[in-house]
Amino acid sequence: MAKVSFKDFTPVNYMPGEDELINRQAKKRKMDTPTGNTNEAAQKASCGCGSDCGHCGGEHGMDEVGKKCGCCGNEIKAVNVDEALSMAQRRQKARTMKKYQSRLKVGQKKARAKIASSKVLAKRARKAARRAMAKKLTQGIAKRDLTPSRKKEIEARLDKMKGRVNRMAKKLLPTLRRSEMGKKRG
Repeated sequence: MAKVSFKDFTPVNYMPGEDELINRQAKKRKMDTPTGNTNEAAQKASCGCGSDCGHCGGEHGMDEVGKKCGCCGNEIKAVNVDEALSMAQRRQKARTMKKYQSRLKVGQKKARAKIASSKVLAKRARKAARRAMAKKLTQGIAKRDLTPSRKKEIEARLDKMKGRVNRMAKKLLPTLRRSEMGKKRG
């Protein structure tokens, strides 16, 4: 085995030959860049052992779904983790979005130059349908004027009306497609 020196434990320069400040900012940017799935409604695999299990801790990888757990013998099932954000999490998310604001603007500008795909149009239609349903539920009161608890209540009611929202979105889709094509032609 080779002898390990102190240099092996020092952090790598992300931009060698640059000023110390620029190097530090480059490293900070690299550390702040999100990777992988940052979706809040993520999936998790569990066997039902519980977190106090010494073997697996009750959690498994998504690749193990359908197999048997080594310690308890239970089948490993996928569990949807879809929890509402607390106020502290909302504030943290707001700070994060503020941090990526300039990057998001660049991406939005690029997206505006292209014709939206069918997936994007379907997403827009769903959002428009939810907005219209929310407007009906609040009797025309703007969402920004509502309290956070009222917004949460309306979102929960909209989640229960998924079928109606999907039907409304399906009806809105051709209109959105026509307006998208008109924008690009103009």
